[in-house]
Amino acid sequence: MPDSLRSEGSLVERDFPDLVHVLYERNFTGSLLLTRAGLGKSVTIEQGRLVFASSSDPDERLGELQLRRGRISLRDYVEAGKAVGPGRRLGTLLVERGVLGPKELVKAVVEHTQEIIYGAFLWTDGRYRLQEGQRSVEAITLNISTPDLIVEGIRRIDSWTRVARAVGSLESAYARAAGYEAVVAKMSLTDGQLEILTSMSGPQTLDALCDGSILPAIEVCRALWAYRVIGLVRRLDAPETKDTALEDDGLGEVLGKGDHRQSCDHPDVGDRRNSSISLAQTRSSACVSSGPAQVPPDRRRSRREQSPRPASSSLSHSSVR
Repeated sequence: MPDSLRSEGSLVERDFPDLVHVLYERNFTGSLLLTRAGLGKSVTIEQGRLVFASSSDPDERLGELQLRRGRISLRDYVEAGKAVGPGRRLGTLLVERGVLGPKELVKAVVEHTQEIIYGAFLWTDGRYRLQEGQRSVEAITLNISTPDLIVEGIRRIDSWTRVARAVGSLESAYARAAGYEAVVAKMSLTDGQLEILTSMSGPQTLDALCDGSILPAIEVCRALWAYRVIGLVRRLDAPETKDTALEDDGLGEVLGKGDHRQSCDHPDVGDRRNSSISLAQTRSSACVSSGPAQVPPDRRRSRREQSPRPASSSLSHSSVR
């Protein structure tokens, strides 16, 4: 993973899981602003922990989430929504109407914030911008370790193309990193997730790890991807990567269109300001070429000699189609 970190850049060049881990390693405090296709997310980070999030996506609002979960009726959703206004958040209105209890609302707000963050793990393009020094003023904040958050965020990625790109071929070799125990001790891994690490007494191929695990192969692959991002394992055949910066494509303009906190519908819970709730993509890039690269004759032989393993051992999309 690149050590450098730009204050703004592309999520194509800096995948979101990697970005989150770098901010965690640096104990970053401030805001992480994300934009894609006219939508924005704002994530508040305190000393490397993601503690709050909001979104301008209408489908990521609190009311819509509760409706999808079947916790409120359509009538409750519509009637409470009509009363929303300055200082009148939907969550507070649902409590006032007796639709949700105070504890249910706190749980709903926590889940809502989590879903906004986990949704960002699904993004394969867009822009990010960092603003240092801004701390959360919300009464309810998350108390989840960043490594656990990365594991869960990657576990929710369904794109096999991204997972396969991250883990490599069947012959890709993995080894535990030195000092991994100290990190694992602070995490909340399942037995199956932990077993992947404890079984690695020495370097093992992806094929062997999947074959020996009690988890489905896709879960093993996701876990290995997350462990590699966190630094629990090393992929021995992984190529070095480098960070690149792209020009701002209007992120500031999109974020400036409105206060994204309005759509998060988090309640004002007053004296609950000390409340703390415990909660339990590798890079996606598009390569566009105007035509086949011209290789000098004297270099064609060396390229063939350095060609990768046969396609039969690859886990790319084309090999399993």
